[in-house]
Amino acid sequence: MTKKRNNQDIASIALTIAIICFGIGLVTAVPPTQPYTLYGTATLNGKALTAQDDDVISLKVDGVELVSYTMGDISGTDNYVLKVPMDSDASVTTAAQEGDSAYIYINGVEISEGVQVIGAPATVVTLDISATSASNPPSTPTLNDPGTTDTDGSYTVSWSSVSGATSYTLEEDTSSSFSSPSVVHSGAGTSKDVSGKIDGTYYYRVKACNAESCSGWSNVEDIEVSIPHEEEGWKKTFGGPDNDVAYSVQKTSDGGYILAGYTDSYGAGDSDFWLLKTDSSGKEQWNETFGGTEFDIAYSVAQTADGGYIIAGYTFSYGVGGVDFWLVKTDANGNEQWDKTFGGTAGDYVHSVQQTADGGYILAGYTSSYGAGLHDFWLVKTDANGNELWNKTFGGPDAEGAEGVLQAADGGYILAGYTDSFGAGSNDFWLVKTDSNGKEQWNKTFGGPDAEGVKAVLQTTDGGYILAGYTDSFGAGSADFWLIKVKEDGATSIFDTRQSENPYPSIPGTHTGTSTPNQDITVQKLYTYPCAGTGGHTQYVRIYGDGKDESAFRTGYTEDRDTITFDSSFTLEAGKTYHYVIETGSYPQIHPTKTLQTENGWINCTKFTDANGKEYDAWIPAIRLFG
Repeated sequence: MTKKRNNQDIASIALTIAIICFGIGLVTAVPPTQPYTLYGTATLNGKALTAQDDDVISLKVDGVELVSYTMGDISGTDNYVLKVPMDSDASVTTAAQEGDSAYIYINGVEISEGVQVIGAPATVVTLDISATSASNPPSTPTLNDPGTTDTDGSYTVSWSSVSGATSYTLEEDTSSSFSSPSVVHSGAGTSKDVSGKIDGTYYYRVKACNAESCSGWSNVEDIEVSIPHEEEGWKKTFGGPDNDVAYSVQKTSDGGYILAGYTDSYGAGDSDFWLLKTDSSGKEQWNETFGGTEFDIAYSVAQTADGGYIIAGYTFSYGVGGVDFWLVKTDANGNEQWDKTFGGTAGDYVHSVQQTADGGYILAGYTSSYGAGLHDFWLVKTDANGNELWNKTFGGPDAEGAEGVLQAADGGYILAGYTDSFGAGSNDFWLVKTDSNGKEQWNKTFGGPDAEGVKAVLQTTDGGYILAGYTDSFGAGSADFWLIKVKEDGATSIFDTRQSENPYPSIPGTHTGTSTPNQDITVQKLYTYPCAGTGGHTQYVRIYGDGKDESAFRTGYTEDRDTITFDSSFTLEAGKTYHYVIETGSYPQIHPTKTLQTENGWINCTKFTDANGKEYDAWIPAIRLFG
């Protein structure tokens, strides 16, 4: 009794077995522990069962199949009665006996634990099949990715439209198992605007429904809400009972963070490299230590193109000298892949590492094993496996140390640190630019009579560089933050006396004097600091000396009242002295001193002649020269 298949129909069947034994009834078995379930609902002796088109239903007694039936094309309500003789005849080789059990199978899978035959040998097994057609459920919709992260608690969840669906149900949970879901949308439409969420991860799934039934649940998508808080997002501590210090941190491609430094609490030696990975909320995911029996300190870490990490620091445990550069490469889970040491017989300390465009690495620090002085900048280039390609030293007779390195946009390298051999003071900022082979192209120093030191350098979008560190020569305290912006060729773009703490008395007049910048200054404009509530400005400026003679006139107030512009830009070179003539209008600020040291060099007053012809020898104009 096979009927033509129609995949659009799903049949729900009810099966009833009655064994007629000369008036003697039968006893039903306990429902099986593993029900066979496809679609819909039916019953067999009180047990839920289902079947669909083309399923094969069979009846066996003591392992002998007596009858089978293939579900066919069901429309409306079809009822079938199949009576199977159970005594020996041409079609059945084994007759049912008292105590035998009959079993029902769907597609060869047993779905009953047997119906016992009681009494005299059975004569007939009646298999009643009642089949009713049912409507198909809609197809399962596809849930779209709402995004990886959200920073304000508002976003949109959307899904694909399904033919024949009249409504959609969207569930949300904070667990991917949907142990406690809530319905956030029920009805028409294929999107839901979500708002008001707090920090956390939210999971979503959707199903489509029509008048008769619903599809299965869709794929699950999640989004992490991480709202920045002005006062504090979060803070985390990591470590054990001893000293544990992080020197470097970087945001990783998965939104988390990688930290590197050293640990005295864990590892094999006195201090070990410590690499620690967190998620975007600062929750630790894993950590690894690297080192020998002595001191090993990591100073810099960067994520590599393959998703792993490169760590640079110095080691007392390995290498050929007392202290050597140490480079360690790991996979994405912090498992070491290789390590390399670089150095001579003295101390060699690395402070910065970056992966280069060719897949290799550039390292910078200082060396006492090589170079010209007490210790020098040391730049080491390796291939992708950490094998040295070349190294270069930079320095004078005293001490220099590189704190940062990066590959510049032109493929060369920029090193930033401090110098005792060059510059104006005991320690000055030192910026060294090389080509792609490590050959020096230029170097610049920045500083005053006391100590300055660079701690970080970045290239800016205009091709220049930004340096950050500390200064003892300038600022309000014994040591202050110091931020310097330089151009692509190393020139700074500002010479600034800053505002005067005592700007009065101030009247129009002519200032003459000299200035000596401590780094190259690119100039196209002059700004005059006005006294509060006034319109102090410059009428005329001339800067000359060392082959330069540049001047600018105010032609009206079509521009910023306090700024005057030269026809073209020019450069004042570090260490050279230039003369100035500045004619000021009403109430510009003055510094009542004969000499003034600024962050960018010195400026001196030769003479100030006011509008009444009176002369002064200790009035310096409060100005800013910039590009």
